[in-house]
Amino acid sequence: MRIRATFYLEEETNLPYSLNYPISSYLYQCISQADPALGEWLHNEGLSYQGRSYKPIIFSNLHFEYRRFQSRSMKVKGKVTFQVDSIQPTLIQRLMEGMWKKGCLQLLDIQLPLKEIQLMGTTTFQPEMSYRSLSPIVVPMRLADRLHFCNPLESDFYEQLKKSARNWYWLKWQKELPADVPFRIRLLHPEKFSLKKAAVLTEYKEKKIKGYQVPLWIEAPPDLQQVLMEAGIGSLSSQGFGFLEPMKEVTP
Repeated sequence: MRIRATFYLEEETNLPYSLNYPISSYLYQCISQADPALGEWLHNEGLSYQGRSYKPIIFSNLHFEYRRFQSRSMKVKGKVTFQVDSIQPTLIQRLMEGMWKKGCLQLLDIQLPLKEIQLMGTTTFQPEMSYRSLSPIVVPMRLADRLHFCNPLESDFYEQLKKSARNWYWLKWQKELPADVPFRIRLLHPEKFSLKKAAVLTEYKEKKIKGYQVPLWIEAPPDLQQVLMEAGIGSLSSQGFGFLEPMKEVTP
């Protein structure tokens, strides 16, 4: 159950590039305002699988109607939109209630009035689909004593994406993804790929997170394609990473 929220910024304003944390906080606040018990559960517990906690809510980057890039910040104005999704429709329903109650999005010291919440159209999931990423895809791996962020030129990048997707598949459907089903992930148009252009460094609560904003071609059963749309792809999806949007183009 995917929604697009639209806000409006009347005057040109200076904002930092990394806004994941204030958006994440806003979503938790809205859910808590509509349903305090649900908000507390999402913040403190979430879903559990193999000893780990998973927060079933994802969101895209902000899209600004007008944006002027600067070295350390951006000048923005006009309509501001972002999308939210979840494997649990109840979360989105409560979120919408809370967003209308709250009335505005707080970004640092700026308040953006809420103008519209749109329910996105239903996606027909196919065995082969192409996606654009509306936020960076993050694949962290612990190597000895350091944290390494895998990039799309490494095979580990795709193996970890598939591992994460299998976990979310269980959380959504309460069953394991059969080992023999086709499941492949590739770059869409690898000949156009530039590692430097795709790389995005995001600050989240004073931590630097490196991800890659790339289009992907995915072969998978339709019920797994649905999970990738609703749960995101890769790690840290509840912090605003790995948000996918289907494309009309299919062939890799």
